[in-house]
Amino acid sequence: MRLPTLALLALLAACGGDDRRVPFGEEEDGETTPDDPGEPEGFTPREGRSFEPGAGTLSVEGSPLGVEGSPRALLALDLDEDGDRDALVVAETESELRLAAARREGDRFAPATLSTLELEGCAVARAGVRTVTEVSALAEAELRCEGDEAADPWRVRWVVGLGEAPRVRETLSTRAPLEAELVFEDRDEDGHEDLGLVARVHGAEVAFAWLDRPGGLAREAGEPEASVRAALDADPARGARLAAAFCRGEDARIRFGAGAWGLACPDALRERARRAEVAALLQAGELVDALAALEGGAPIPDDALDAAAASGIE
Repeated sequence: MRLPTLALLALLAACGGDDRRVPFGEEEDGETTPDDPGEPEGFTPREGRSFEPGAGTLSVEGSPLGVEGSPRALLALDLDEDGDRDALVVAETESELRLAAARREGDRFAPATLSTLELEGCAVARAGVRTVTEVSALAEAELRCEGDEAADPWRVRWVVGLGEAPRVRETLSTRAPLEAELVFEDRDEDGHEDLGLVARVHGAEVAFAWLDRPGGLAREAGEPEASVRAALDADPARGARLAAAFCRGEDARIRFGAGAWGLACPDALRERARRAEVAALLQAGELVDALAALEGGAPIPDDALDAAAASGIE
C-alpha cells in the first residue's frame, strides 16, 4: 500500500529498558508532500502502524508520545490543522483496550482517552487505525479468548469523528462467525456523514443504519426485528439461529456500545424463535440440546413432539 506524506516508518531497534522509542513521521525516498502535483486529488485513505506487545514509548517526528499500557496501533495526523502532527493511539493494558487522541503541545504530546473497553479475559491479537473518509477514522482490534468454548474471537471497531475535538461516534463489536461491513455515506442528504453496517451470518444479511444528528449518531429502528421475523416466516430453524445471533443473550454475535451482547428484540419474537429452535432440535433428534433450550422457557410445539415421536424419541 502506498504510504502518505511523512509516512510512518517501521519499528526501529529498541534502545533498551522502558525508554524504547518508535519513531514516526520521517519522510521516505519516493514519498510526495501534500502539495505535490503527483498526489491524486480527493480523499486518500491513510493507514497507521501496528505493533506487537511491548513496543515501548512511541515518538512522532522526534517528540515522545507516552500512553498507559502497551501501544498496539498508531496513526499520525493533524487533528486540529495547526501544522503539527497529532495522533490516534490504541493501547492495551492488563484489563482494558484504550483509544486515545494525542495532541501535540510543544515538544511533547498530551494523550486524552476517547474510549475504553474491558478485555473480558481476552488478549489483543492485532490492532489498527486508519482514516476511512475525510471526517472519520476507524480504530479496530481483534481479540482472542482462551479457556472458554463460548468465547469465540471477536472484533471491536471504534468509529472516530475527526477534527479539533475528536470523538467516538459509535463502538461496534462482533463475534465469529458474524461478519460486518461498515458504510460511510450521507444517507439523508443533509450534508453530514451517516453510518451503515451490513452484518452477515447464517446465510443472511441484516442492514443497520445510523443518521447523524445534533446529539450524535441515532440508529434507525426496525432491525434486527424485521430480518429475524422474515427469516422465521421463511425457515423457522434458520430464523431461530438468526435470533440467537442478533437478539440479546449469551449466544449473541453483535454488540453496539459497551453493554451486554446482543440487541433488544420483542419478547414475543424471542419466544417464537425459542419455539422454532426447540422444534428444529427435536426434529433433528438432538434431545439433550432441545432440553437445554427448554430451560430458556420455550414450550414444545405439538408438531415437534409428533416429529420426535416418529423418530423414536420419547
